[in-house]
Amino acid sequence: MGMIKWPGRIAPRVSNEMVSVHDFLPTLSSIIGAKLPTDRPIDGACFTGSQEKSSRDSLITFVGDEIAGVRWRAFPCIRSNSGWQAETRR
Repeated sequence: MGMIKWPGRIAPRVSNEMVSVHDFLPTLSSIIGAKLPTDRPIDGACFTGSQEKSSRDSLITFVGDEIAGVRWRAFPCIRSNSGWQAETRR
């Protein structure tokens, strides 16, 4: 979950699309003039609204060197002290 505000560049909207901190790369690379890798999905367009849906269908979240969560499409699982649990989406 997160919020992004960039007046004049990102129109206010609500989205439940899957993004990662890595998806900020297109914005940062455009500022410094760097080229983006083409061998993986990078969803900067999802932030600006020029692309409605995320290119991602899975995401792995790490805390340190441990896997803390996994999401595939609408099916998230989180790791707690009692093990892996499916999270209910409403």
